[in-house]
Amino acid sequence: MSMYEHVSVFLSFVYAMGVTRILESVTELVNARERVKWSGLHLAWMLAIAVSLFVNWFDLFKLHDVSYWPLHMVLLLFAQGIAQYFACSFVAVKVGEDGPIDMPALYEHQRELFLSAAIVISVIAVIRVWTGSATANAELLTVGPLIVVGGILARLVALFARSRVVQWAAVVVQLTLIIGYLVHYWTT
Repeated sequence: MSMYEHVSVFLSFVYAMGVTRILESVTELVNARERVKWSGLHLAWMLAIAVSLFVNWFDLFKLHDVSYWPLHMVLLLFAQGIAQYFACSFVAVKVGEDGPIDMPALYEHQRELFLSAAIVISVIAVIRVWTGSATANAELLTVGPLIVVGGILARLVALFARSRVVQWAAVVVQLTLIIGYLVHYWTT
């Protein structure tokens, strides 16, 4: 087994556990819909974190031709996978057997946690590019890393803004950037 296979299989398991947390949460929310006070903002961040997980999993393919795997590269990928799992866990809604589910209150309670984890994911991605461990250094100032930096800024705005309108704008920007990244990746 090559190092790429070793790393990608491990990260695929971690990503599968993260997306499972979100999917279970959505299923439980829908099943308990009569007891749920919905938050579109929280749902939008659940979607953004799930789509960013897909992008990070999909980005693993870029590494399949890497022949030299320094320790820092493996550690950064490991840390990014763990941060991705925590972002998914923190944004997921735990639904109890009975009682109301107040998603707006949960959003306020969990926002710092899932946004911080999401920021860590992107910071690690930028570090991987800057250290030349993700892909060639020629990608340093290309659209991909610039989209990641834009995502960091959107997440920081959502983390510190008090206004719901600004928080909505941040998640819309985040989703737009993620979709833009996917489009960019497929067209290049």
